[in-house]
Amino acid sequence: MENQFEDQNDDYEGLPSSPVVQRYIRLLKEKRDEFFDVEEFQSIIDHYVNLFDLEEASLAIEKGLVQHPESFDLSLRKAHIALLSGNIEDCLRVISSFELLHPNDEELMALKIEAYTYRGDHDKAIVLIENLLNSSGVRDRVKLNIQLAEQYTHKSNLLEAIAAWKNAIAADPQLELAHLELRQAFIKADIVEEGIRYFRKRTDEHPYSFPAWLELAECYLHHGEVDRALSAFDYALAIDEDHIIALAGKGSAFFHNDDYPSSLEVFKQLNGILPDDPTVICSIGECYEQLEEYPLANDYFLKALDISPEHIEARLGHAIVSEHLDDSGKALSQMETVVGLEPDNAEYWYIFAELLSRNDRFEKSQLCFERSLQLSDKKLEYRLGQIDALIRAGELETALDKVQVCFEDEGDQPIIYHRGIKVLYELGQRTECLVLLEMMLERHEPTEELRSYYPDIFEDSQAIELLDCDRHE
Repeated sequence: MENQFEDQNDDYEGLPSSPVVQRYIRLLKEKRDEFFDVEEFQSIIDHYVNLFDLEEASLAIEKGLVQHPESFDLSLRKAHIALLSGNIEDCLRVISSFELLHPNDEELMALKIEAYTYRGDHDKAIVLIENLLNSSGVRDRVKLNIQLAEQYTHKSNLLEAIAAWKNAIAADPQLELAHLELRQAFIKADIVEEGIRYFRKRTDEHPYSFPAWLELAECYLHHGEVDRALSAFDYALAIDEDHIIALAGKGSAFFHNDDYPSSLEVFKQLNGILPDDPTVICSIGECYEQLEEYPLANDYFLKALDISPEHIEARLGHAIVSEHLDDSGKALSQMETVVGLEPDNAEYWYIFAELLSRNDRFEKSQLCFERSLQLSDKKLEYRLGQIDALIRAGELETALDKVQVCFEDEGDQPIIYHRGIKVLYELGQRTECLVLLEMMLERHEPTEELRSYYPDIFEDSQAIELLDCDRHE
């Protein structure tokens, strides 16, 4: 045991500790006890908690309670250490022994709420929080409303969570966390329009509220109103010009609006603030990729990977750009790594399938298409990609089977007709192709998408006649 304390003293040597803590450690080493008052024991306990040494913190608490058996503060520390150690029932037992004497102590009640939360007993936590909020003497209403919102979120009761987040913001209008969580709750509840109305009202009432403008912008962006999102981001940045989240949001909004030069400018500004952030560097690479400046894009993707080798988006960008740079081997090896790192991501499997298909790896590409379909809700998009890959590989009969499955599972959609028309025509089944074309024209308005997808059909005289007739009608 003596060696243990000697080691402990060596471990803590050089770390900041008060004379009280140093005296306590010396006494442990010498196996002696001396008197410490409650405040001194609290500083000793906090020292060990800050070092994540819960065992030594517990020992200090026990020694403290021997000298001060009626101390509420030390018992509170004991309950807290039990909670940190995962001993929820021990924590609640300690709390119950003092609860009658201190029924309105906010720190004690906060600890009890945490214990209920760890135990998954959210209903009891909610009752306790609401009782505290209804009492007149409670001081920290912001914290309680945050805890209430979190409890309702755990129960997937998003509307009640939204109400609690609103109350937290009413108590502290500049609380960024509450604004962020509230916006996310609006999105999860699929009531983004209500979120827009709420944050717009906040900005009307508090025109200099940075978090209100920021979350209004994020709501607009999620709702597809990119121009309004950009305007709201500008208002937020007028209040705090170098705010990282607002700059990232503005860069993303330009990107969604296909304004890649503007997006690039914003992300480069952000890169000046965060020079070693792989996500920002990757975003610059994505802008260059969209601008078809592939060597520059590749440089940024590689720079991001140097900082964070498992950065998925950077590795994905490196794979896609490598294909554009005619380095298919690199593209495929990188995509193999991507799906290995994220095996449940349907989009990555689909991209891998596309790359394999375009590099004549037919069988493996089909396996990857099937995997993407197993994982994804975007069945139609991925099925159409698979059909196109089958057509490229000359597997027309299989492609026709997949078209039939698409009609059965996805319904009557023009984009499926386009594939069917192409497959039938290339199989030499011209009559069936024209029947399908006529059926499509009876059910749907003609679009330029067919001409873009399969221009060859416009060289067939009967097909042209059908299309012209439909246009004149």
